[in-house]
Amino acid sequence: NLQALREAEKASASESYCRSKPSPLQLSPGYLLPMPTPSREIEQEGAEALAAQKHVHPDIVFVASEQGFMSFEDADTPLFLGYRPDAGGQKTPVCVHGGEAARTEALRHQFPPVLRGDYPCRRVDVVSSGMDALHLQTLQVLAGRPRSTVIVSGDRDDALSMPHIREIVQSAEHVERHDMTPAARAHRAKAGAVTRVGAAGEVHGQTMHGSLGSAAARLAGNEAGEQAHKGPNFADQARQASEAAQKQAAADPGAHEKQPAGTGIHLPGGRIV
Repeated sequence: NLQALREAEKASASESYCRSKPSPLQLSPGYLLPMPTPSREIEQEGAEALAAQKHVHPDIVFVASEQGFMSFEDADTPLFLGYRPDAGGQKTPVCVHGGEAARTEALRHQFPPVLRGDYPCRRVDVVSSGMDALHLQTLQVLAGRPRSTVIVSGDRDDALSMPHIREIVQSAEHVERHDMTPAARAHRAKAGAVTRVGAAGEVHGQTMHGSLGSAAARLAGNEAGEQAHKGPNFADQARQASEAAQKQAAADPGAHEKQPAGTGIHLPGGRIV
């Protein structure tokens, strides 16, 4: 039946995302990197810079810091933290994503940072960078949608091989890849092929026959395939959405008070900011 087919497709997709195995380094309990210890002043300046210059929603900056997803090397350099789950469910920070130290670079893809979403949203997005994660959740907040859980792969398939990362992916109702790993490229190529078929059908339906119709269909399909290969530009989308929200707020100062219930930030305890 249809439900069984959906379950089989979901299981197959989860397996393809997580078929690689953890490396010995990923499983070694003794390898830790020193964690950043920014002052409160640097944290505040860094948060303000992300909101003002990078168009990250202030609530997302707050939640990312509270979750331990992000820290700062200095006010202009956000760092994204990876973890290894220990016995008893505790998390041990093992890697900083974004710094330039050789040891950090060597571990960049081994311990993917995870920016948790709203409960009970069971959507998972996989992105290339920590900034992509911040911008994606910014877009979701500005659109009034529940925040998905976002995994930072660093454009490496082995980033999804850790057991706690596999558990996140396999328990999701929907997984979308936006990174540039081989598996993600294949995922987008398949989506692009579907788009090209739809574009060709639409052109045919508009009675554009012959060479003109074929050329239009190829053009639409090529554009869709090119965009699928590049992936979304979350930074630019967040900038546009933030500017639109600012214009709306200036035109209607009471818009924030009119915001529907349930479109705020859900913290781990369920509280809405």
